[in-house]
Amino acid sequence: MSEKNDTGLGLIIASGERVRNNNSLFRSGLKKLVNSSEKEIGEYLRTKKSPEDENILWPVNTGGNLKIRALSGKELLHNSDKLFCHQGNHGLKNYSIATPETKLRVDELMKEGSCSEIFESLPGIWSQKWLTQNQVVEICETLSFWLAPDDKKTIFLCKKDEILPVDEDNIAENLVVIVVVSAFRDGNLLYHGRKNVYNIPFSMDSHFKPEDHIRIFSPI
Repeated sequence: MSEKNDTGLGLIIASGERVRNNNSLFRSGLKKLVNSSEKEIGEYLRTKKSPEDENILWPVNTGGNLKIRALSGKELLHNSDKLFCHQGNHGLKNYSIATPETKLRVDELMKEGSCSEIFESLPGIWSQKWLTQNQVVEICETLSFWLAPDDKKTIFLCKKDEILPVDEDNIAENLVVIVVVSAFRDGNLLYHGRKNVYNIPFSMDSHFKPEDHIRIFSPI
C-alpha cells in the first residue's frame, strides 16, 4: 500500500481490501488480533519494537556528499602532533595503507549504546565500517565542522593492523574504537595539553549516552 490509513474509516476500508486475499499474512494476523483480549493486545504493543525503536543513531549527514580525498597512508595518529596531544600509538601499527577518495557518513548517538551496538547498527559488515589512521587524521584536519561539539567525543572504527583482515566472528581481534575529543576556537581544532585522542578496545564494550552528543564517522 502506498500510504498509511490512520482514521477509523480508512482502517476499515484498507482492512477489507487486504483481507480478501485468503493467503495473506494480514488475514492471518487479523484473525489472531480479533480473537485476542485487550490485555493480550496491550502486552503485544508494549513489547513490539518498530524499526525506529531499534535505531540508536540519528543521521547527521548520510547523503554521500561528504568525502575525503585519496590518501597515501603517510599520516598516522601518533605522529600528527599538530592535531593531537597524546601518548602512545593507541594499539595501532605504525603504518597506514593508501586509500581512494572515500565518501563518508556522519551519525549522532540518540540512544544509549555500547561500542559494538553503535557500529553494528551501521550498514554493511564489520570489514566495511572502518577507517584508516590517515583517514581519521584527514577528517580531523579538513572536516572539523562535522566533529562533535566542543569537549564532546567523535568516534571512529579503525583496524589495529590495516593489512590484516577483520574476523567477522571475532571483531575485537583487529578492530578498535578511536575517540577524538574536540576543542574549537574560531572554527579551528585546538588541543592544549590534554589527552584528546584515545582508544577503546572492543573487549571493554564501553557504553555512551545520548547526552554525550557522540558523533560517529564511517565510510559509505
